[in-house]
Amino acid sequence: MSKHTNGTNGNERNAAAATATAALRVPEVDIVERKDEFLVLLDMPGLTLQDIDVTLEKGQLRVTGRAPARHEAAARRLVEEFAWGGFERSFRVGESVDAANVTAHYQDGVLQLRLPKSQAARPRTIEVRGS
Repeated sequence: MSKHTNGTNGNERNAAAATATAALRVPEVDIVERKDEFLVLLDMPGLTLQDIDVTLEKGQLRVTGRAPARHEAAARRLVEEFAWGGFERSFRVGESVDAANVTAHYQDGVLQLRLPKSQAARPRTIEVRGS
């Protein structure tokens, strides 16, 4: 699985969040490879399940949606670091992932994607036999 991101780097993202522009946000991510799967964790606080869309098509895993504003529009913003508005994160997924069995779970502000490895990509022990 190779990482491909859309959006800005951390400093630009923070500046964009502070000025509340309409640019796409890029959620922070951790990716872990385990024996049987890849685990992708995205920090997405303050969302509901309806705010998040996950798609896997033609080897591209995309997480998109919209984070709601945390204040009313008429309020004067003194400090605004929480990223709100549209967000997107995408990753290329190789043939080593069993696309039919990818799962997503959102809890406590973290989106957890489990990408099981295909049987052919999983490590296995090969028995050594003698003659």
